[in-house]
Amino acid sequence: SMLVDLTDLNLSGNFTSLDVSALTKLERIEVTSPQFQTVDLSNNLLLEDVRFRGGEDEEGNQNQSELIEIIFGNNALITYMELSSNKLTSLDLTFMDFEEYRYVDVSNNLLEELNIGKISSMYLVDNPNLTCAKTTDVAYAEANYGSDPGLTFDPNCFSSENDILTFEI
Repeated sequence: SMLVDLTDLNLSGNFTSLDVSALTKLERIEVTSPQFQTVDLSNNLLLEDVRFRGGEDEEGNQNQSELIEIIFGNNALITYMELSSNKLTSLDLTFMDFEEYRYVDVSNNLLEELNIGKISSMYLVDNPNLTCAKTTDVAYAEANYGSDPGLTFDPNCFSSENDILTFEI
């Protein structure tokens, strides 16, 4: 079918699943108000522009979509990622190469774990469950990323379940 040659996909609507694994020539994907919880992009190695974001209500407020998880592979060509207003809880962006300009917006999600590595431009406000973002360059992150007050950037972030306190009596 001609669909396998598709390079640009722009969708909005109430569909509850999305399988783009056969669209290996896809360079750009945009989905507004995804109603599905998971999308797998690990087969879409030519992707440069990825946009999954919640929609707006009549007053212009951002509504979070149902998207919880994005599965990446070696998607090293991505230079622009707009993932605002979803329900993402965990994201590992270390596949992104800092040598080229990269823009990532993960604002207004439910992130608890975020491994940035090092990305040129990052916007991550309104993630109330995120207390620490893992990065290889703390000074760069603190100087260049838009984030909530109180968010710590650290090369060694651990979730509270992994912290062990020992008391000797």
